Amino acid sequence: METDRIILRPWRDSDAEVLHDSDDRVRMEAPEMFRVLGKRRPEFVQPYLEQLRHIAETDTNRVVRIHCEGAIRASLQPECRRRR
Repeated sequence: METDRIILRPWRDSDAEVLHDSDDRVRMEAPEMFRVLGKRRPEFVQPYLEQLRHIAETDTNRVVRIHCEGAIRASLQPECRRRR
């Protein structure tokens, strides 16, 4: 499937830099990439969980905090719930 090929590409630290972008809109959407990726390939998100937790607790933007929490939850769900 084409989507799997895109998701399976190597995840780079530069991809995670958007979590710290100065633009609120970029920071609001960045955790959504982690959430979607975490549903299928949580091992790609694991190295960034502490960073996501820190942002979820400290970012000034409420939406960014909520989206980071969603990304964390998605990557920590049991596998049986992920593969629906």
